[in-house]
Amino acid sequence: MTPKITKFTDENLVPLRNAVNDALGSVGKKFNVTFTLARIAAFTAGLGASAELSLLANNAEGIPQELAAWNDRNLVPLGLKKEWLGKTFASPLSRSSGRWQTFTITGLNPEDKTYPVQASKLGEPTTRYSFAVDAVRRHFEPEAVLKETTAKRAAAADQAREDWKKYAESRSLKPEWIDQTFRCNDGVYKIVGLLPQSRKFCVKCIRLHDNSERLCTPEMVRKGMGKQSEAAA
Repeated sequence: MTPKITKFTDENLVPLRNAVNDALGSVGKKFNVTFTLARIAAFTAGLGASAELSLLANNAEGIPQELAAWNDRNLVPLGLKKEWLGKTFASPLSRSSGRWQTFTITGLNPEDKTYPVQASKLGEPTTRYSFAVDAVRRHFEPEAVLKETTAKRAAAADQAREDWKKYAESRSLKPEWIDQTFRCNDGVYKIVGLLPQSRKFCVKCIRLHDNSERLCTPEMVRKGMGKQSEAAA
């Protein structure tokens, strides 16, 4: 006999959640969706509880769409592997978060071009999170991703130098300034290229004291180079 609940506790919330999920299963079959009580927690001294309901659409065979989408046709163009489904990887919940969490890959949303990989946090199997492809690949193929990233950066650097030759004068910049340095408020910058698609912050620079990439305006560069010429004179 199921005991009646007069106060919510960690112990009685577990069978309650399981019972609700069983009941939701029959409703889900009727509508071809997957209902799951994703999270339930007691509050106010156990006199109440909050719950989150997860709702996933199924395909014609009754399989959740995110799981059905994890197939070679969708995965190969993204560089994902079929065998990664159900595997875990570590990632921070946000860039500003210092805490890394463990996630389990649950499927794919091919309609999401930015964060297509679907995953659940360890210990919360029905709560969904979305990740970029590189966030997952960096865990399973770190060397390959590093090699690709290095190649892309090198190609981008070469293109920026070529664009400087083509477009520097159109921005009232001197072609010979490439690889030269100028002083700005927060340090010394080296000019390494130009991004013609950018309207304002189009000059690609390296801040020397921390070797970080920066974008400057043509006005900043002209002012810095002008001061340098005055000092030399």
